[in-house]
Amino acid sequence: MSLLSVIIPAYNAARFLGEAVASLAEQRRPPDEVIIVNDASTDDTRREVERLRRRTPQFSIVYAENARNLGGGATRNRAVRLAKGDHLFCLDADNLFFPDTLHLFLERAERARAAEGRHAMVCPESLQYFRDRFLVPRLNWIRVGKRLDGRWAFRDLSRDGILTNPVSPASSGNYLYHREIFERSGGYAEDCGAYDAWVFGVRNVLAGYSFVAVEGAGYLHRQHPESYWERDVLRDNRCDHMRRAFAHFRHVYTEETFRYLESVRRVGELDWSMLKLRAS
Repeated sequence: MSLLSVIIPAYNAARFLGEAVASLAEQRRPPDEVIIVNDASTDDTRREVERLRRRTPQFSIVYAENARNLGGGATRNRAVRLAKGDHLFCLDADNLFFPDTLHLFLERAERARAAEGRHAMVCPESLQYFRDRFLVPRLNWIRVGKRLDGRWAFRDLSRDGILTNPVSPASSGNYLYHREIFERSGGYAEDCGAYDAWVFGVRNVLAGYSFVAVEGAGYLHRQHPESYWERDVLRDNRCDHMRRAFAHFRHVYTEETFRYLESVRRVGELDWSMLKLRAS
């Protein structure tokens, strides 16, 4: 039976970690281990992990700390290197799983491997968001899901759909993949801030691996001002990160696309319909 590792990069997320880990403990098929890498947080992340180790006997929790803040890509890569699992899932420290997700994702991954003769990446059918201004101790995490304020569907899982669509499993960064996929694609990008997961997903697709979606499973993506994406890309308007992310794929997009990217002054103004692919 495949070993399953869930990796959690954590930066100043102590107030959210308990809920994230609780959602893993409530899985029908819990992970075999959870790898938490603290990216030089200034909050009580270390103490929170110690508490979670005592309260969560369903799986082992492996903990490591970066000596300095390295960003999401480097932190995710370190977590994968520490993990023992054949299958891996990166759960952001402020997100939550639906209860049956890991069981359904693993089942679908095994079916895809049997049918196609190669591994596939397994994602939810849609990306769902929620906000909660106050965290209530011992709140049943499923109840939090009733505060959903948005759902983005992954409509096109083709290669070109992933490359020209802002809403894709690659952009979400949270999906199940086999270690072979990580090793063959080269892991997460470490030079483009919160675009690291998007680069990883696109690398996987270009390496020939496909996404398959599972209906009725997935996770809740928390929206709050200090989330990695909000802080690194939207609030700080990291157009330089965006351009470095696309620069990984100069062989995929046309020169016209890169001239257009140079003209974009704010990340939120990027029009994905302007992205053109080279002839394959």
